[in-house]
Amino acid sequence: MYSDAQAGYAQARRQTLSPRGAERALLLELAGQLGRDEQPFTALADAVHRNVQLWTTLATDLSSPQNALPPEIRGSLLSLAGFVLRHSNGVLSESADAKVLADINRQVAAGLAAPTREKAA
Repeated sequence: MYSDAQAGYAQARRQTLSPRGAERALLLELAGQLGRDEQPFTALADAVHRNVQLWTTLATDLSSPQNALPPEIRGSLLSLAGFVLRHSNGVLSESADAKVLADINRQVAAGLAAPTREKAA
């Protein structure tokens, strides 16, 4: 019963978030899943798969000519996306640590929490 209420609240929250807030929330959710100790491999693989989907979507958006981010930031994030995808393969082959992906997600989420130049001005 509690999990049903929690799921309903989470869905309502996602519907009221800005796109930037939704990206941040998803990055943090996945960071939590990727950073868990002692979890079954199937749960870890699911979290890695969802993270790959997110980063693939982000990379697609970053590659779009309509993306308004400055080119240097877009390039840096695209490079980071490439690293995340490569490192994810290592996690799935059990030769890399998923906590690296969790740390990346948390750092990018922290950047999304920072005020934009327009808001700061």
